[in-house]
Amino acid sequence: MPDEFWLYSQTTAAIEESDMEFLALEARMERVESAQGIHYSFAWPDLKVVCSILGPAGAAAAAAKLQQAAIRLCGNQPGDRARALLRQIAKTSLVVQVTVDPGFDERAALLMDKLNDALQPIVFGGSELVDAHGKVLLGPDGSFDAGAAPLPGSDLLALEEGDTATLNQVARADRSRATLLARGVPLYTRAMYVQDEEALRLRLPAEVARRILVLYTIARAAEGAPREGIIYLLQMSKLWDAVSPLEQSYLEDEEIDHSESHRMMWRYEAVWTLLWALGEVEELPWPARGCNLPKLESVLDPLATDSGFIERARLIPAATILDARDLTLRLHWAIRNEYRNQRTVPFNLDWSDEYDHLPVYNCPAVHIVEQRHHALNWICRSGGDDWDSVDVQT
Repeated sequence: MPDEFWLYSQTTAAIEESDMEFLALEARMERVESAQGIHYSFAWPDLKVVCSILGPAGAAAAAAKLQQAAIRLCGNQPGDRARALLRQIAKTSLVVQVTVDPGFDERAALLMDKLNDALQPIVFGGSELVDAHGKVLLGPDGSFDAGAAPLPGSDLLALEEGDTATLNQVARADRSRATLLARGVPLYTRAMYVQDEEALRLRLPAEVARRILVLYTIARAAEGAPREGIIYLLQMSKLWDAVSPLEQSYLEDEEIDHSESHRMMWRYEAVWTLLWALGEVEELPWPARGCNLPKLESVLDPLATDSGFIERARLIPAATILDARDLTLRLHWAIRNEYRNQRTVPFNLDWSDEYDHLPVYNCPAVHIVEQRHHALNWICRSGGDDWDSVDVQT
């Protein structure tokens, strides 16, 4: 009798055919579409493994059945851990049914290991729910393995694992994951949070305003404005002390470094992010395309000559800034993860549809995310004390 397993992923919304080809090893792979979903079969002379990727309706029905199975496993009396697991199952975005005929062996185990690594799923084989590494998340009578991986997005289990996350941090992470999942963005599956509002010490609004003016002026120099005039303007505006050492070196260098100038021009994206943090522009949109430069100029040109701009600057609520930082952190991680795995990214960073893909280093949207991440980390005093030393680790 064939073995059967169900994989429920909360971190992936789709699997590319090229990813399934990677699973094939020496097996012969076939792909068939049906009303129920997409079916990949991997055949050896004496073994056949079929991976059926369910369509949206089938995935939703399968997730509901898994919740019912989980409730039965704990005797219809789910405790805190089981309830956390039920909440996580409700976030299922992809379901894969795996059948192994005539039965499980080393070849099927290797294929399953690769699939588990990619999906980080909850796996159900009929008698217990296990994580991607085979540890029991929920067994009969509510039992579980102490070493089972924390569930992505579960505040209860993240805290059980010794994490110091607050409810605000966990809720923020869940909102970010939901936004990313809607666009099919690969998700980081372990605990990762930005600061909580209570522990946050933002930059002073005047400091943010001065940084905006400095970045805007240096970006103009990168576009070709005479550097002597830029230095003079910054000095006369009493902003030279807000220019970072690397920026001073760039402006004072007698030879123009065109690669550095190109990098400095991307600072317009950091300027937009900082203006948003001061409430001077209303929206920090999905980073699919560069900021609206005419709009940026129409906002900043008057502010650059307004002597009261720095003094009256005020930051938007810290929670709103942290929301943007958490989302940007996770999106930046997804980009770097694709790069590490030698994969391309959608030109608009939306994995949910068949958009054109580009190498990470050729994708303009990646630069937008980098600048936004840098600016938000700097505002939140994370990753470095000054502008030059800000780190954007993921």
